[in-house]
Amino acid sequence: MRLLALMAILASAQAGQIMAGPAFELFARHGDLACPSRKLRTITPGDLSWEQETFEAQLSPKSRKLLARVNQASTRCAGRDGLSCPTSATLDAMARAKMLAAFGDFACQHPQP
Repeated sequence: MRLLALMAILASAQAGQIMAGPAFELFARHGDLACPSRKLRTITPGDLSWEQETFEAQLSPKSRKLLARVNQASTRCAGRDGLSCPTSATLDAMARAKMLAAFGDFACQHPQP
């Protein structure tokens, strides 16, 4: 019975896109500490993309331009389907622009869709 439950968990994890990478790990660790009930470590790429878009919309024009300039999602993810790559690339850009902690705070406080 335990083996069957474990197989079901693994199958469901493999069915969806999985977020990974150094910037995602920093984001997830921030969420683990700042708002563990939000379970940001298990956020789907679609929900993470929505959080990113909402966060970017509230940035100043100068900060939006900086983020757009350092975001390599369009070239890094060209020809790839899904949201894992662009959301990871955007997290990397937020880290380079020194916005990752602010985004983590935002995601902790912002209600999910």
